[in-house]
Amino acid sequence: MRFKNLFLLLCLIPLACLTRKEQPQPPAIIALVNGIAIKETQLRFRINLESMKYEENHVLKGKQFEGLKTEILNRMIDHRIIIDWGAQNNILLTENEKAEGIKNMKKGYTDHEFDMMLEERGIPYSLWTEMAEENIAVAKIIHETLMKKNNVSSEEVLQYYQKNIKDYAKNEQYRARHIVTDTLEKAQELHKRLLKGENFAKLAIMNSLSPDRANGGDLGFFEKGTHPVEFDQAVEKLEISELSPVIKSPYGYHIFKLIDKKPKQTQPFLEVGQEIRATLFQKKLAAVYESWIEELRIKAQISIIDETLENFSL
Repeated sequence: MRFKNLFLLLCLIPLACLTRKEQPQPPAIIALVNGIAIKETQLRFRINLESMKYEENHVLKGKQFEGLKTEILNRMIDHRIIIDWGAQNNILLTENEKAEGIKNMKKGYTDHEFDMMLEERGIPYSLWTEMAEENIAVAKIIHETLMKKNNVSSEEVLQYYQKNIKDYAKNEQYRARHIVTDTLEKAQELHKRLLKGENFAKLAIMNSLSPDRANGGDLGFFEKGTHPVEFDQAVEKLEISELSPVIKSPYGYHIFKLIDKKPKQTQPFLEVGQEIRATLFQKKLAAVYESWIEELRIKAQISIIDETLENFSL
């Protein structure tokens, strides 16, 4: 009897081995930055997130995939280095900054819509939060370290404006209303009513097929070449408050009324100064950032696991 029980026990051992669940393998490491691992799951998630900018069924492959993989991995390495540098210099995120930053990133979505978007792309919320907090931290460190110390002076802005003043020349501009119909008969009927003095904006709201009918057909100010050529040809012949005849375009039949006109002019400095300042600041920041991150990279301990990177796929 004792041997029989032993025999049964021996028979069950292989079965137990077969039914034992295999322990999940930890994610492979793609790179080490100052001793901190960047894992393949993190890289895969970032690539999936980046691929959202492509069309829905677009498949990343070949040189496009390899290029994106390298670009994102380098960005992750840079972010890791910057965050380490921030910690060493006591530039840290507060809980309020994290919460506010994540709230801004999710702006335009309800919580349910955002969760569904991530789920459709197979992105765990925990990984998204990790990435979001990393980006918020990097932005704060760059702001504290570089942006505060690299302001653009008013003199620099004025010099740029004077040197590039031809770029701020504007052609003649027109402001007009229009009504669009799908038949010549309808357009002619409305044209007669307008000639009798009916309100153009009201007729546009009630009859126009164009989306701008909500604004009474107001096209705002525009230069030649920004609308179909038929628009320009009709409007440039009009005096202010004058009606055009019925004009045919690829969109239907139009009636135009010129509301205002601006002659050729150069945009004044006060109008474009802030735009110039922002442009110069971005150029200056980009140059300073490149030299700064290169210096941090030289000091950092970076190790890329080539075999894991070569075998990496989505």
